[in-house]
Amino acid sequence: MCLVGNGLGFASAFVLTIILASGISSACIGEVAGKVSFNISAGSSQTQQMEIFNSCSNLTIYFTTLTQVNSIPNMTTPNVVVSPSNGTLAPHQYLFLNITASMPANAIPGTVWKGATAAGQTANQTSASGANFNVGVVKLYDIMASPPKFNVLLFAVAGGIIAGLVAAGGLYYYFKMGGKRAAKAAKKAVERVERAGRGKQTRRSTKRSSNRR
Repeated sequence: MCLVGNGLGFASAFVLTIILASGISSACIGEVAGKVSFNISAGSSQTQQMEIFNSCSNLTIYFTTLTQVNSIPNMTTPNVVVSPSNGTLAPHQYLFLNITASMPANAIPGTVWKGATAAGQTANQTSASGANFNVGVVKLYDIMASPPKFNVLLFAVAGGIIAGLVAAGGLYYYFKMGGKRAAKAAKKAVERVERAGRGKQTRRSTKRSSNRR
């Protein structure tokens, strides 16, 4: 089962919204090409990176903003956080941004959401309260709900418990059967002693009878 939002329509509308909101379509902020894709089990989170840089020769205040994920009917939307969300970049400086996506606990495996994050700078390069947001880059990515991960540690612990139970059962059987064998051997030894005693007594009786004659 694979539920996918309208990725192209969502991405196009998202980018258009950013450009209209910014009022300026060029910026100092650029991005090093690289794919970002999430594959997360329900209730877990995962972090991917995007690399941005300052292409200008002056100090630039950067922001990441308008991070959005499309919605799917009757499904909880994953949460996405970018860190550091803002800061300063020296001339021609490069910086890695962490994009962390958290999958809802009730996510259905195979479901895919489309996410997008914009990075740029304010029109006023010396203040964080600039009137306009100049778009630099828009990062698009998939967020897929994967099946639960195979827990190696849990499997090893369960295997160890089972092995221990089997070993304990084997030891119990061994000692139980060993005890029975020992008891049986002791019984036979007692019977041999008793037979030997009866044999000696019979021989003595026979000898006394012969002497009387």
